[in-house]
Amino acid sequence: MFLLLAPASMFFIAWFMHADPNAKSPGFLPFVAMVWSFLSLSASAITGPVDGYLARSLPIVLRAPLTTIVGAMAGATVGCGFAFIAFRLLPPPSVLISFTVSCAVVMGGCSLLSHDHGRQRPTSTGPAGL
Repeated sequence: MFLLLAPASMFFIAWFMHADPNAKSPGFLPFVAMVWSFLSLSASAITGPVDGYLARSLPIVLRAPLTTIVGAMAGATVGCGFAFIAFRLLPPPSVLISFTVSCAVVMGGCSLLSHDHGRQRPTSTGPAGL
């Protein structure tokens, strides 16, 4: 769920956040959307296993906010790491905050979508064969 939905969601979030309706050509926008999608793939590769581990012991009411926090931290870490490696400087705060918040929202949504929501088969407490 995380590795499929997060990059596609981040592509459209980046496209709609930075789109200029008066522009004649898309310009730099497809590149920014592609970079956001690629970086969210890395952040979702970190957040997905953490959500899977939390799913064993925590109910969804506690797990979704924790996964959102982990997604925000992973987004900030991946975003800062990419900018520092590529450009030798940290990204502007507005770009970092928008990417971090977008990652947090998408990772929290993926956590909610990956939850079973009561479709588990009840376990039997009686003897086998009955």
